[in-house]
Amino acid sequence: MNVNNCNLAGLVESDIKLSVKKDVCDFFLRVRRDRKDKDIYDLIQCSIYGKKAIEFVSKIKKGDCIYVFGSYRSKNIIINGNYEKNDFPHFHVANFEYCKKN
Repeated sequence: MNVNNCNLAGLVESDIKLSVKKDVCDFFLRVRRDRKDKDIYDLIQCSIYGKKAIEFVSKIKKGDCIYVFGSYRSKNIIINGNYEKNDFPHFHVANFEYCKKN
Protein backbone atom coordinates (compact mmCIF):
# COMPACT_ATOMS: atom_id res chain seq x y z
CA MET A 1 0.00 0.00 0.00
CA ASN A 2 1.30 3.47 -0.90
CA VAL A 3 0.35 6.25 1.48
CA ASN A 4 1.52 9.86 1.35
CA ASN A 5 1.50 10.83 5.04
CA CYS A 6 4.20 13.22 6.21
CA ASN A 7 4.99 15.04 9.44
CA LEU A 8 7.31 18.02 9.75
CA ALA A 9 8.50 20.19 12.63
CA GLY A 10 10.02 23.61 12.17
CA LEU A 11 9.78 27.37 12.51
CA VAL A 12 7.27 29.45 10.57
CA GLU A 13 9.51 31.52 8.31
CA SER A 14 6.96 33.81 6.66
CA ASP A 15 4.21 36.19 7.73
CA ILE A 16 0.87 34.46 8.22
CA LYS A 17 -2.14 35.77 6.33
CA LEU A 18 -5.29 34.43 4.74
CA SER A 19 -5.68 34.66 0.96
CA VAL A 20 -8.24 37.25 -0.10
CA LYS A 21 -9.82 34.97 -2.73
CA LYS A 22 -10.52 31.95 -0.54
CA ASP A 23 -9.74 30.32 2.79
CA VAL A 24 -6.12 29.47 2.04
CA CYS A 25 -2.92 30.24 3.90
CA ASP A 26 0.44 29.69 2.18
CA PHE A 27 3.62 29.88 4.27
CA PHE A 28 7.19 28.61 4.51
CA LEU A 29 8.30 26.21 7.22
CA ARG A 30 12.00 26.25 8.15
CA VAL A 31 13.04 22.63 8.78
CA ARG A 32 16.54 21.78 10.02
CA ARG A 33 18.44 19.02 8.24
CA ASP A 34 20.11 16.34 10.33
CA ARG A 35 23.71 17.41 9.66
CA LYS A 36 26.49 17.56 12.23
CA ASP A 37 29.01 19.44 10.06
CA LYS A 38 26.73 22.24 8.74
CA ASP A 39 23.74 24.27 9.92
CA ILE A 40 21.34 23.70 6.97
CA TYR A 41 17.61 24.37 6.76
CA ASP A 42 15.07 23.53 4.07
CA LEU A 43 12.32 26.05 3.41
CA ILE A 44 9.23 23.96 2.73
CA GLN A 45 6.32 25.71 1.04
CA CYS A 46 3.11 24.76 2.86
CA SER A 47 -0.59 25.36 2.24
CA ILE A 48 -3.52 24.95 4.60
CA TYR A 49 -7.16 25.24 3.52
CA GLY A 50 -10.69 25.93 4.76
CA LYS A 51 -11.59 26.08 8.46
CA LYS A 52 -8.10 24.87 9.42
CA ALA A 53 -6.61 27.85 7.53
CA ILE A 54 -8.82 30.27 9.46
CA GLU A 55 -7.81 28.61 12.75
CA PHE A 56 -4.13 28.61 11.70
CA VAL A 57 -4.11 32.34 10.90
CA SER A 58 -5.73 33.17 14.25
CA LYS A 59 -3.22 31.12 16.30
CA ILE A 60 0.14 31.04 14.49
CA LYS A 61 2.66 33.79 13.78
CA LYS A 62 6.07 34.10 12.14
CA GLY A 63 8.75 32.50 14.31
CA ASP A 64 6.44 29.97 16.00
CA CYS A 65 7.66 26.39 16.25
CA ILE A 66 4.98 24.04 14.91
CA TYR A 67 4.33 20.47 13.84
CA VAL A 68 2.44 20.03 10.57
CA PHE A 69 0.76 16.82 9.49
CA GLY A 70 -0.34 16.16 5.93
CA SER A 71 0.97 15.10 2.53
CA TYR A 72 3.54 16.29 0.01
CA ARG A 73 2.35 17.34 -3.45
CA SER A 74 5.29 17.15 -5.87
CA LYS A 75 5.93 18.88 -9.18
CA ASN A 76 5.99 15.61 -11.13
CA ILE A 77 2.82 13.53 -10.85
CA ILE A 78 1.16 10.55 -12.52
CA ILE A 79 -2.59 10.70 -13.23
CA ASN A 80 -4.21 7.54 -14.63
CA GLY A 81 -0.80 6.31 -15.82
CA ASN A 82 0.15 9.58 -17.55
CA TYR A 83 3.02 11.83 -16.42
CA GLU A 84 1.98 15.41 -15.75
CA LYS A 85 3.36 18.55 -14.12
CA ASN A 86 1.90 20.15 -11.02
CA ASP A 87 2.38 23.93 -11.13
CA PHE A 88 2.48 24.27 -7.36
CA PRO A 89 4.58 21.71 -5.46
CA HIS A 90 3.94 22.08 -1.72
CA PHE A 91 3.21 20.40 1.58
CA HIS A 92 -0.58 20.10 2.00
CA VAL A 93 -1.27 20.67 5.72
CA ALA A 94 -4.19 18.70 7.17
CA ASN A 95 -3.50 19.59 10.81
CA PHE A 96 -0.99 21.43 13.02
CA GLU A 97 0.07 21.98 16.62
CA TYR A 98 2.66 23.94 18.59
CA CYS A 99 6.02 22.46 19.50
CA LYS A 100 8.76 23.65 21.82
CA LYS A 101 11.81 25.45 20.42
CA ASN A 102 15.18 23.76 20.94
